[in-house]
Amino acid sequence: MDNSLLTRLSRLQATITELEKRIKSLEEENAKLSQCNLRLKKENEELAKENINLKQKLQELEKKYAELERKYRKLLEEKEKLELMINKLEKYMAEIERKYLQR
Repeated sequence: MDNSLLTRLSRLQATITELEKRIKSLEEENAKLSQCNLRLKKENEELAKENINLKQKLQELEKKYAELERKYRKLLEEKEKLELMINKLEKYMAEIERKYLQR
């Protein structure tokens, strides 16, 4: 073999060696990224479950709030009725007192 062929062969061998190193490095990086991807998928699944739980809790709280609001409004209505009754009783008592004092 002549020198030029040997030189080309040597260069090709160096290029192949460099490409093999790059491939190995890319494979290692790919393995790391795959592990990271699996971890992120697991985290995503956990967050999705937590999100479902939080939505359920929110719905429960909204129902409780609506119920409390209904009770509050009902109590306000009862308070207004009681205030009207108290006013009527006060007027009635004042009228009785006035009639009693006139005797």
